Amino acid sequence: MTGGGGAAEVRPRRRGTMVAPGVGILLMPARLVLMLLLLSASEPSQICNSGCSCKDEKIKAHSVQNEGKKVNCSKEELLELPDASLLPSNTVSLILSNNKIQTLKNGSFIGLAALERLDLKHNLISTIMPGAFQGLSELRRLDLSNNRIGCLTGNMFQGLTNLAKLNLSGNIISTLDSEVFEELPSLKRVNFNSDYLTCDCGLRWVPSFLQSRSAQIGSETLCAYPSILRREPLNRLTESQLSCDGPLELHTLILLPSQGQVVFKGDQLPFHCTAALVDNVTALHWRHNGQVVTSNPEKGVQLGNNVVHDCTLITSELILFNVHVEASGEWECVVSTGRGNTSHQVEIVVLENSAPFCPEDKVVNSRGEFRWPRTMAGITSHQYCLQLRYPSLSVEGGSEQKKASRYCDRSGKWQEGDYSNCLYTSGITRVLHTFILRPINASNAVTVARQVRTYTLEAESFTDSVSMLYVAEIMDKLMEHVTQQRELSKVMVEMGSNLMQVNDQILTVAQKEKRACSSLSILWRRWPGLSYIVMLKTSLCLQGT
Repeated sequence: MTGGGGAAEVRPRRRGTMVAPGVGILLMPARLVLMLLLLSASEPSQICNSGCSCKDEKIKAHSVQNEGKKVNCSKEELLELPDASLLPSNTVSLILSNNKIQTLKNGSFIGLAALERLDLKHNLISTIMPGAFQGLSELRRLDLSNNRIGCLTGNMFQGLTNLAKLNLSGNIISTLDSEVFEELPSLKRVNFNSDYLTCDCGLRWVPSFLQSRSAQIGSETLCAYPSILRREPLNRLTESQLSCDGPLELHTLILLPSQGQVVFKGDQLPFHCTAALVDNVTALHWRHNGQVVTSNPEKGVQLGNNVVHDCTLITSELILFNVHVEASGEWECVVSTGRGNTSHQVEIVVLENSAPFCPEDKVVNSRGEFRWPRTMAGITSHQYCLQLRYPSLSVEGGSEQKKASRYCDRSGKWQEGDYSNCLYTSGITRVLHTFILRPINASNAVTVARQVRTYTLEAESFTDSVSMLYVAEIMDKLMEHVTQQRELSKVMVEMGSNLMQVNDQILTVAQKEKRACSSLSILWRRWPGLSYIVMLKTSLCLQGT
């Protein structure tokens, strides 16, 4: 049995390669070189010299002082674990935090018999296969915090006979079986705090577990549900408090669309429902005006199978193709469990096509891609910033997703949308936006200029015209302090020169949409001695519009 896995697929960011001029040799990005070495190196020392750092670390075993290796591969964007055979055999500490590892396979660490500390926090781990930690009989500390782990079974921790500290906090764990810790006879302390942790009869084994063994559950492991026990430390609760006798309370129940919708005859209407997985009989059903809904291709009704995510959430999708007027009314997602049922509803109104409306429209901007559905005149439409395969499936512990909005006016014409709640898709643009919000004064002007200059070094890779505009606005603010600080002038000249690496197409768009080149041109006129090439490219940018 595996540890389950999220339905969302995480794809690595693609990185380009470079060719050395005149020789035709591919120069690969440093992290790609590291990945290849991790997978194919014949000598462990190559790993230590190619991204991962290796240092001597003293350990004490059986009252004898020994020396081992501490290997740190943190923040290297690794997609999978390095081959254990390529690591020093005397590795005692292995740091793999802040990467993009998703799966721990059977026997992943065979050959690291001396390993005492393993740090895997802040990855994307959702699947831990049985026997993943086999061969780590000396491991004392294991950190799996802040991943996507929801499914845990006892056989996942086979072989960890000396493990004393286990950190599972920050995952999506809602409950645990007592058997999870049966393979850990030396366990002294464990934490599994989670935004989903439900303190009910599923955790009734905890008090007796604490009494019968020397292990402790950390005081930072707090109940999230039910509401009566919210933020109560689990280690202080009694068996009588861990009950399933109260009303059914789910840590998650989301129906999308969440608000009443007005649609047109012939439209397509998708529904998405996500709920907490309470027990092994939890299921999602659909009703329309109180009647059970089933798949009916002839009537354009497509009902997908229930999908379980990470042993914590269950989702269902219902799609109405070619909506008829008869589809008006109340649509309901029903959650049935062994402890009772609950539901969410939404009201749908289907209009004939004779009513004025705004047509379907696709908008792609610096905040993402938005597909606006056909919308009745006088109605404001809303779209989620992130377009997910399971849009009702929140990945932030139940926090509400941000939305963009757009108004369809009375004449049936789309107005400009409001995308301010959505993050910029470009990481550089998001960072530059924080500089726009920061006050600039004489005391911090040089520091801010240096920081922004660092980002303009990547101007050649700008993909968003807004980045260009933000730099122009920041430079405009900095101009107020140039006369008092000679170094600031030098830094800003470098920033201006860096901006000229921006792709001509991005420059043109920046000028057309935001008049960015005009802003820079005004700055350049106030700045005698600026390089001719900078002035020339700005002039060409203006001519291109």
